[in-house]
Amino acid sequence: MVKTLAFFIALVIGASLAAPAAQAQNADFRLFNQTGFEINQIYISPSNSRNWGRDRLGDETLPNGRYWTLRFPNAQSQCVQDMKVVFSDGDEIVYERLNLCTFSRLTLRYNRSNRRVWYETE
Repeated sequence: MVKTLAFFIALVIGASLAAPAAQAQNADFRLFNQTGFEINQIYISPSNSRNWGRDRLGDETLPNGRYWTLRFPNAQSQCVQDMKVVFSDGDEIVYERLNLCTFSRLTLRYNRSNRRVWYETE
């Protein structure tokens, strides 16, 4: 009985410690476009990479005021990413060193007149 109780307590403690770590590694998020402009392409790659990879929108676009869900099934070791956004007129902005494992919602903001870019996370 004592061994069973000790095993159960160890199991509960282990599960409670493992759950936050697993949750912290989830890099899937919703990207909200609040830039005032339609987005034609989204590229996301590890910050230490020189290759942007594929366009995450494919044949789709992301109009202002809408969102797109981005999934990262193998992000455990690649939480910190850069993101390049290409607008419908060809203008592009790069958001650097985003830690995708720390948020579930990313809202992009862009003031084209002074080229100020920023984002908000939740």
